[in-house]
Formats: sequence, structure tokens, C-alpha cells
Amino acid sequence: MAPNDSEDVDGDGGEDEMENEDNEDKDNSSSNEDGSDTGENEDGSDMGENQDGENEANENKDSENKDGEVTPIRAQRDSELLRQAEPQDLLKYGLIPEFVGRLPVLGILDELDEAALIDILTKPRNAILKQYAKLFEFESVKVTFSAEAAQAIAHEALSRKVGARGLRMILEELMLDLMYSVPTDKKLKELEITAEMVKSRNLTPPVQLEKAG
Repeated sequence: MAPNDSEDVDGDGGEDEMENEDNEDKDNSSSNEDGSDTGENEDGSDMGENQDGENEANENKDSENKDGEVTPIRAQRDSELLRQAEPQDLLKYGLIPEFVGRLPVLGILDELDEAALIDILTKPRNAILKQYAKLFEFESVKVTFSAEAAQAIAHEALSRKVGARGLRMILEELMLDLMYSVPTDKKLKELEITAEMVKSRNLTPPVQLEKAG
């Protein structure tokens, strides 16, 4: 009977070893699955970081165009940062304390846009367009500028990057020939400057034909 008992013991031990191996296989498979999940999460986080980097790069591209010129978005951002400047910022920039002490108030100037240039052309009491209209009144000619013409002049000043001071230069280029031709034309009593005239640089007044007889 002893040999039989030993055989039973050996059989039970073999079954236990098989069960342990099966459990180890299951643990390995589960760990592999967990590893794959973490790998996927890491890849996802990397993809998220890459997308954030691409978004920042796109924002930087939007703030500057191909020519390296500052766009309105970049100018607005810089203006907002400058509004928060303090005297200690000027010291860190390199200005001497004696000079900073004489600047009790810091004023931030915004870049002029098209609407601001149009206001400069039209709204002040001695606006440039009103000055030219008054000059032509001395020749008994009523000269008016359409809203589109003022917009075209402001747009050209922006494209040239000459600012508000360049408005008079542009108008002098436009009106010079007209100021010489109007006094000799006794039939001309009224003239409207349009956007087409400004863009084509042709302010020649229309020819008025007299009726026969």
C-alpha cells in the first residue's frame, strides 16, 4: 500500500505544478496587456504634446507674415505687454536710474490703423482734406472727397508705412497737377474725388461740352 500512497502524492504534486505554470502564464499575459496600454497612453501624450507644439508654431506664423512684418495680432500683444511696464523694467532694460526718475508717467502709443488715419483726414477742424477744399474755394471750385477716396488714401499710407505724416505727401502727389489746371478751367465749378481717381492717380476733371447755339 505504501507504493500506491507515494504515487498519489507524486500525482498531486504534478497537478500543483501545472496550476502554478498556468497562473504564471496568465500573469505574464496580463502584464503584457498593461504594458501595451501604457505604451498607447505614452504615445497619446506624445501626440498631444506634438499637437500643442504645432498649435504654438501656427500662432507664431500667424503673428508674423512671410516678410517678417508684424501683424495686427502681434502688435496688439506687444501693446498689451508694454502697458504693464514698470520703472524697474526700464532699469533692467538698461536705462540709468537718474533718467528713469525723470519719467513719472509712461505713455504707450498704439500703431495707427486705417480707421485712425481716416479720422485724421476728415475729423479735425483743420483736417488735410478740409484744407484742400478751402484752397479750391479761392478758385470758386467746390472740391469734395468721397468716403471711399479717404479710405483709399489711408490704405496707401499704410502700404507705404509712412504713418499720419505721409498723408500730406500722398495728397500733394495727387492734387499737384489739379491745383495748376483748375484755375485755368473757368467752366469747372464742382469736382468730387473718388476712390478710382486716387487709385489710378488721375484727377483730371471731366470735360464739359457746351451746347451748340
